[in-house]
Amino acid sequence: PVLIYIYQGSRIADLSDKVSIGYEWNLGASYGWKINDVVSSGWNIYINVGIPVTWHISHRWDLSLAPEYTHYSNGDTKFPNGGANTVGCRIGLTAKFNESQSVKAPEKTWSVKRRMSYDLTISAGWRADRTFDGGKLLMLNQPFITSGLCFNPLYRFNRYLSAGGALDLMYDSSADLSITDGQIAYPGTASQLSAGISARGELTMPFFSVNIGAGYGFSSGNDLKGFYTTYALKTFVTEHLFINIGYRLGSRQYTHNLMFGMGIRL
Repeated sequence: PVLIYIYQGSRIADLSDKVSIGYEWNLGASYGWKINDVVSSGWNIYINVGIPVTWHISHRWDLSLAPEYTHYSNGDTKFPNGGANTVGCRIGLTAKFNESQSVKAPEKTWSVKRRMSYDLTISAGWRADRTFDGGKLLMLNQPFITSGLCFNPLYRFNRYLSAGGALDLMYDSSADLSITDGQIAYPGTASQLSAGISARGELTMPFFSVNIGAGYGFSSGNDLKGFYTTYALKTFVTEHLFINIGYRLGSRQYTHNLMFGMGIRL
């Protein structure tokens, strides 16, 4: 497979003069997989989180032990998509050849006194869909377009943590589909639109932010109505411009999708 992975982590706290604990998260995609029931498309999304405990043997050598969780799937862009989930433990040995010249990530230039920020994000994606013909479950393996717009004011408590609310607008062309005589019946556009209000929390790291939210969506249809959760990774290209990779999970079964987009922080 062809792999594109991003690895990012940092120290959380020192447990002693020689031992520290940290975090690491990894995100990526790969292409060229053999198609099977676990991932039924040639590409997949990779998510990994770990909590490394590191023994600083010397100024140049570190030994780490990291319990980790890994998930592979294609984000329901094609069925079947059982996904693969693993729990394991990773052992690593790090050699620092130029520790005295190590590069530190730059601090954000905006002041801690600047308590409020406003993120505007536009995104789009696609998904497959499941629906029922009578009592029979059908998997519709064709791309259905999704799109979204989010306005998210955030109050900054410190350099790491922010929280606020968000207005979420979403269009899902697969919402409220039905099967009539073997043919897909599409509802009106209003049934495939929703407006939601959510609470958001955000963790800020060098270059990246992780945004998690939970809210309630209002729609004239059924699939987009109800409680939902959102998970987004923001990669800051500049101080104000970021790339957004997100995932939305609805309260109704199978109503979830990947979202890719751009955002601006005001």
